Amino acid sequence: MTKAESGGVKMSERLLEFAQPLIELMECREDGPELGAALRMSVVLWNACVIERSGHGPGAVAQAIEAAGSGGMPREIADVLRAMCDNALARQEFDSRLILDIDLVRGSGGDLRVAVKGAAIEDVDASRIAAEFTKLAQTTRARAEGAASDARGSASGRARGHSKASENRPAARSSGAAAGVSPWRELYTVAKGVHELAPWNWLFDADVFGVRVAGDDATYWCSVMGAAGEFYGIGLYRGDAAFDVFRALQSGADADAGMCGFDGYLISFVDRDVLDALDVQHIKASGVQFRGRSAWPQIEDVIYGRLPRPIRAESAARVQSLLEVVHEGAHRMGLDDTLRASGLDGDLPLFELRNGVVTLRRERPKRVAARAYPSVDQLGVTRLTASAKRESSTFEYDAFATRARVGDDDGWEFAPTAFLAVDATSGRVLQPRMDMPENRFEVCAAKLLEILSASGVIPRELHVRRPWIAEALKPTATALGVKLTLRQQLPSLEYVRNTIPNM
Repeated sequence: MTKAESGGVKMSERLLEFAQPLIELMECREDGPELGAALRMSVVLWNACVIERSGHGPGAVAQAIEAAGSGGMPREIADVLRAMCDNALARQEFDSRLILDIDLVRGSGGDLRVAVKGAAIEDVDASRIAAEFTKLAQTTRARAEGAASDARGSASGRARGHSKASENRPAARSSGAAAGVSPWRELYTVAKGVHELAPWNWLFDADVFGVRVAGDDATYWCSVMGAAGEFYGIGLYRGDAAFDVFRALQSGADADAGMCGFDGYLISFVDRDVLDALDVQHIKASGVQFRGRSAWPQIEDVIYGRLPRPIRAESAARVQSLLEVVHEGAHRMGLDDTLRASGLDGDLPLFELRNGVVTLRRERPKRVAARAYPSVDQLGVTRLTASAKRESSTFEYDAFATRARVGDDDGWEFAPTAFLAVDATSGRVLQPRMDMPENRFEVCAAKLLEILSASGVIPRELHVRRPWIAEALKPTATALGVKLTLRQQLPSLEYVRNTIPNM
């Protein structure tokens, strides 16, 4: 089926794009009656959206959908109609043209063409707009009855997302893998589709959008990686706290934030020899074929404070659903530049899989409350000042994820956080301290007191390079009478760090 224009007004593309979910659900054939019914119903709903969005008829969409549902409409079709209207109304740049007439005609080559006549709503007289609005209920009911009759034998019961994609595009599903089907096959089929879509060709990692699926009350904030051509992947940050980790990584405020983990999932497309043994096992079980460089999906579960690990079978269906919506959302953002965020603090596009259809709205990630660091350990400060000597030296201090890997009792690995101080004046290395990565903010000042107490020295000046460390240490440094300075580099400490194994 191709698109034709009438009177020079390019409305056929808009109509087909708007109607696509309904056309797919009803499995319309070019030679069947379902296609005409689906397009006519879509015209009524499109005009209802235009009338409501322009302010000429508040409630027009609700009235049209209610009328459609009362005409014997199967529930899955009513859900798709609602999602179509939600998506249209959510667009920032809304097309305010009414569709006045459509016709299905055969072209000279025998192909079916959709001819559409439209007009901007401001060019249509008020009486016609009022008439269109008042007829919505009875017109939509008539369309619904006809379409419901046509659709009962053909509707698949599984609505597919709003799409103009290629054949390899995965269809949105409302549930996990079908009974008897390997969850790995479903998952890796969708992952392959994401790789073939290659959204990094038009999205940068800061072009974030939200994803929601049934059975999970959290929003996953999606970042597409690979625009630079070095690493291809999808980061799914679960909830606002995880999104704060992403903000820290983007701003450079905490370069080690990624090593300390976040709640969510990481899907990387890597070379075959990079895969973990469990990744290889999952791919073999799926039966899906992958070839070439940066084409093999490494799908990992991530939690705060731990390093990524290959997902378990119980997570496969959820990640599959998430990736289906990621595919749909990334595709739409490639078609509509207005969906891209102007910054990470504004309203971001959110794609939600609801009743088998991917809907679009906007949501602003909430800022997590400012981190509250522990108050000054007055007893520790008193003991240190009474026992240590003051020197006119400068110490460099940092907290960072080590290269060591330690396993916990739940099968996760983590990179211990090291707290290291070096006397930049003499080059002396003070005894480092270690702790769990999730504790680094709370214990940063306490570890400094431990290190200084063991050294028996209070320096005149303390250099740090991370803003959060400066914030955590400021009250303690003030209590000790030590000048605290934020520097871009800590050369003495970095030299030591690079010479100590696993540091």
